[in-house]
Amino acid sequence: VVAAGIADQWLPLVITPPHAVRVTFRVLRALRGIRVLRIVRLLLEADLRWAESARFQSFIGGVIAFNALLMGLETDIKWAGWSYVEHVLLTIY
Repeated sequence: VVAAGIADQWLPLVITPPHAVRVTFRVLRALRGIRVLRIVRLLLEADLRWAESARFQSFIGGVIAFNALLMGLETDIKWAGWSYVEHVLLTIY
């Protein structure tokens, strides 16, 4: 899936692929669209009551507050590790 997406996005920028490859890319794009619809269906059918709990709400509120603090620190302190911290927060979100 990842390799098909990378090839779909970057290969046409580097070379002009033959017609058969372009058709294959179109089919893979359609399959990715169907996969997204399946994920949406699963989310609509899932029981998400746990997200309404006070514990989860407090945790996410803490993550948001921590992220706000980090954004302030990022503007003042130069550090190469900020991107790693941002990726962890993005994973939580």
